[in-house]
Amino acid sequence: MIARAAEILEVKENELVPFDTVDHFNGDNRLEGFLCRRSDHRYGALVIFSVKGVRVDPQVIYATPKLRYPFGTSPWGERVYNFPKFSKVCVYQKHDGTNILNYRYVDADGKRYSTFKTRLTAVVQESTYGPFVTLLKEMFEKYPQIREPSCVMSGRYFLSYELFGYRNPHLIEYKESLDIKLLFGVDQYNKGMVSLPQRFSVLGEVVLKIEKECDNSKDLIEFYNDSREEVFKTNVKNDEGAIVGSEGYVFYVLTELGKWEQFKCKSEDIEAIHWSAAEGLPMSIILPTVWNALESCDNLTVDYVLVLLREEYDESLINRAYSRIEKAVAQVLAQIAWRKKVKECYDSTGLDFNQNTKRDVMSALSKSFQKCEMKKVFTALKKLNLIS
Repeated sequence: MIARAAEILEVKENELVPFDTVDHFNGDNRLEGFLCRRSDHRYGALVIFSVKGVRVDPQVIYATPKLRYPFGTSPWGERVYNFPKFSKVCVYQKHDGTNILNYRYVDADGKRYSTFKTRLTAVVQESTYGPFVTLLKEMFEKYPQIREPSCVMSGRYFLSYELFGYRNPHLIEYKESLDIKLLFGVDQYNKGMVSLPQRFSVLGEVVLKIEKECDNSKDLIEFYNDSREEVFKTNVKNDEGAIVGSEGYVFYVLTELGKWEQFKCKSEDIEAIHWSAAEGLPMSIILPTVWNALESCDNLTVDYVLVLLREEYDESLINRAYSRIEKAVAQVLAQIAWRKKVKECYDSTGLDFNQNTKRDVMSALSKSFQKCEMKKVFTALKKLNLIS
């Protein structure tokens, strides 16, 4: 079947990995097939061959494509832009969280099911690093319209969301506890072509809004760099080293051929633009990859992060950044261990923020932590959803 999946997606067999997983959103249906790791519009795509243990005709699920920067680097280390010829550009906020794709599959009897996946899973899974299923189900309660939208159930458009907030920590520190936004639609009739979120306005407040626009009368490179500078000026770092503000923007460029292409536009403090091949990959690329790895593994290791980095970057760049990768993995694991320690100490007090005063709880916890750590303790309790 792997040969058939490779033929369908037009990729090599070694770019596919098998999956055999349970759909927690639909009575524990069992799904089997292959997931694609080609770093383009097929990234995370599925070919499903079996539903509930019964063979079905191959079902192709195009997922969230890889975002790319609109530039490369010249042999002299200068930035070279490669925007396509365009007629219009729409700019949206870039959220830093867990990407979730809502898609539909069909069983052997023709019954349709709406379910959800992260980039490198076939179905969202609970993890030792995050209760992703639980967090997503909370969003179903807040936004019931996202559970089975008609455009997904029809099979035409699958929907790409970002699940973000301080309870799903990444590089950006958000004021929101937890929220979800619709980023775009993925056109299944056109091999995963992107459609703007406004096409799906029926979903209401969950739909991401346009931040700004420009047309081909403007200098797009200047517009792009002004946007980067704008975000950079508003971002600040907190006590934990996280950035409070914005990760940047996503530019949706409408080409002269009528196709929307996406480009990421990150702030200078996140993008780390002044890095050379001699230095290898910067921490600004490595750290997001480490955080994203938590969505698809239960044992975070340097080796697993290397697999993800190799999907997009040259081995030589990765090798030169090996010590940096080790440091990033250790940093993320330390943050996870810190939250685990806070949770264990909180549980041992026998107190509850819903029943006891903040002073009582924090006083009890102060016996286990130094005074200078108490602010970080409080922040961890918020991220663990122990404080509303």
